[in-house]
Amino acid sequence: MKTYPKMTILVMLISTCNTMIADHIVTFFMRPYPHLEKTEKAISKEYAAKKSAKLKMAGKIAKYTLRSILESNTAAGIFCTYSGQLAISNPDGQVTFARRQQDKAVKLLVTKKINPILMEKQTIHHWEFELDADAALYLVEQKEDQETSVQFWDIEKLPIPEDNNISLDTIVIFAKPSAIFVPEGIIPTEHGMQLILPDIYVKKNVDKLSSSLYVLNLKRFFNFTKRRYKTKEKQFSIQIHG
Repeated sequence: MKTYPKMTILVMLISTCNTMIADHIVTFFMRPYPHLEKTEKAISKEYAAKKSAKLKMAGKIAKYTLRSILESNTAAGIFCTYSGQLAISNPDGQVTFARRQQDKAVKLLVTKKINPILMEKQTIHHWEFELDADAALYLVEQKEDQETSVQFWDIEKLPIPEDNNISLDTIVIFAKPSAIFVPEGIIPTEHGMQLILPDIYVKKNVDKLSSSLYVLNLKRFFNFTKRRYKTKEKQFSIQIHG
């Protein structure tokens, strides 16, 4: 029986293993906002009676049950849009879109509502800010230090534009601005073909239930992001499509 040195076996395994290649993407992670632990409070009789009365109302138990499921993982289940694509943060809090731009700067909009401006039937001309909805707008731009060649993200808060238009390079997070923390300033990063944005932090007061119901009315205007798997010779490719 012919034997092979360990290094030869290792080289053979590496050469025959499938590799994974992904299309260019825009992605980021949502993380639970770090909260200080609160001491337990005694529940008063008045509070217990008030909650008991609410639970007797039709539909309240189902509502609280669904809210409890959604809140079990703070960073999961938050809807976002970008360049005609609709995505939802996965159980790890990751949001991924197919990259539709060459430059390394995107806008990040946190709001519960956006207003579609229609050309004809379901053809969208552009999106605008909802006048009665709170909104926070940020510019997330990748830059490079000229002396050290170190890559970093520069995040700054922007005023709401006077024309109320939402540009195509805007990622919209459907939530109240008070429930989402976007770190401002400089955050180190690495150079790459993918736009891996800094982490976004989700607070416990995020209302995913009402946001999800609102997005249901808009989903016909978007394509859900989906993954297509393609096998090549000695390669395994994952493609993100919007």
